[in-house]
Amino acid sequence: MPRNPENGNDHQGVVESRADPKTGAFAIKDVPPGNYAIVALTRSQNKSYTATQEVVVENSDIHDLALVIGPGIELPGRVTLEGKSAAYAAPVGIFLEPKVENGMARFASSHNVSMRSNGSFALSDVSDGSYVLTASSSCNECYLKPASANAVDLLARGVEISGGTGPGPITIVYSSNSGTVSGGVANQDELPAVGATVVLVPGTVAGAPQKPEGCKRAVTDQYGHFEVTGLPPGHYEAYARETPDEDVYGDPEELKKLRGKQEAFEVDANEKKSAQLKMIPAAESAN
Repeated sequence: MPRNPENGNDHQGVVESRADPKTGAFAIKDVPPGNYAIVALTRSQNKSYTATQEVVVENSDIHDLALVIGPGIELPGRVTLEGKSAAYAAPVGIFLEPKVENGMARFASSHNVSMRSNGSFALSDVSDGSYVLTASSSCNECYLKPASANAVDLLARGVEISGGTGPGPITIVYSSNSGTVSGGVANQDELPAVGATVVLVPGTVAGAPQKPEGCKRAVTDQYGHFEVTGLPPGHYEAYARETPDEDVYGDPEELKKLRGKQEAFEVDANEKKSAQLKMIPAAESAN
């Protein structure tokens, strides 16, 4: 699989081969020069197990590659609960999801486990791959604050498993010290905008792509009112749109169409902030 597929198409340039069931031998022919990840995959009892290796193809054949598919590794960790609401949030679920943009997401399996009463957890049978770490519970105010292993920020860099080796024990803080933003949305006639979609985009920098899964959303009620809870402290830009929400916030070109039509503000821990937004008409969203 090309490490940097053209046009973001992770299927382009992918070549597959079946390994001999008796010897494990395989051969992939006519591979153009480039940087690749070679992936060995097997499935058993609805689980996928993989082994990966980086390969640089130049102007000569590559021989004697060896990939070893193991049962996967165990990733231990511990959760610290922060804040009054978080103390009653147990059990907290810990999730590992394959990175979609990595291209190998279709080969990897998702993993999840519940935190034990003492805060510890262990994700088992985790195969080679790149993963996104998340946590969830019944607590609407809670969010995953830091998550690290060996001083590496796992929220920023993700969890990398390669050659059956992963990060050290994972340390997580699950906090309810979040902020809330509520307020109203008005249309062009200054009347309450009913059914408008409000999106809060975290840490926006002009022209920078955002991860849609990091955005928080709400829909205005019959009075044009909205409320968004569970906001990690930080900088936000708020957009109120007439049309049903689309995941345009990861596309810098699409985001440029909405520039100048948003409200920006800071949200602190445990802050309840009020915001009055102007609805972006459907016609303006498309231009």
